[in-house]
Amino acid sequence: MTDTRARILDGAGDALVRFGLAKTTVEDIASAAGVGRATVYRWFEGGRSEVFDALVARELGKVADEIIVRIGSGDDLAAGLHEVLRWGGPAIRGHTLLQAALDTGPEELAVRLARLEHGFEDLVAPMVAERLAASAASPSPEDDAAYLVAMMMSVVANPGSWDLEDDDEVGRLVDTLMRSATGAPGSAR
Repeated sequence: MTDTRARILDGAGDALVRFGLAKTTVEDIASAAGVGRATVYRWFEGGRSEVFDALVARELGKVADEIIVRIGSGDDLAAGLHEVLRWGGPAIRGHTLLQAALDTGPEELAVRLARLEHGFEDLVAPMVAERLAASAASPSPEDDAAYLVAMMMSVVANPGSWDLEDDDEVGRLVDTLMRSATGAPGSAR
């Protein structure tokens, strides 16, 4: 990523936190980035919408990278999932840009996230499929990995009654997710 493009995305993040997602303009982004409006349009022909799509994609990429590292760090997939679930809730709640977007433009953020959802799964699912195949726990690792990633991210985003800070409870959740994803006996899938 070029320095100017990165500066514009950083400026968009700063403007989002300051003005909110729904009210941030190209002028706000340019000012926060220290560039002119024309420079924003030179890098992002679609203007504000394209800038925010790129910002969301960049932030999701960072989250995906962290998840991949955590899934790969455990002795097996279950340990990696445990690590992701323990990290994920607090990380999402502490993500300044995400929280600002949720507070000031939840509908717009939902649309942007929906457009990128499959791209995110495409980044994370191969690592999960690799770990599933290595454990021989799944007859169809690619399909089961996609399901497992979707369920994992759903719980991270909205844990419901699960306490993601309790190791024992996260262990039960991982067991439930693994059984459900692989179609093991006792699964709801």
